Amino acid sequence: MMIATMCNEPGEGWAKEHVDSTSRNMIADNGVAVRYLGRADDILQEVLSAGFSIRHWEVIPAKDSADQDELVVIASRSVGEIRQ
Repeated sequence: MMIATMCNEPGEGWAKEHVDSTSRNMIADNGVAVRYLGRADDILQEVLSAGFSIRHWEVIPAKDSADQDELVVIASRSVGEIRQ
């Protein structure tokens, strides 16, 4: 499995104005959670908790203050480990 997702603290602008610090969700003006902006360590733990082994991960830093860090994860689990 490959994951590429925004992570860590929100950059300037819309993300920073709309992130709920408790749930880490970005909340649209209509009150609907539209995105999750988790901390890299929390996302990695979630992958491990789902039974995957992490093969590689890295955080690509934001390019500027309006951008977000990006977490890239490569994970796997054997066929015998698949849960239903």
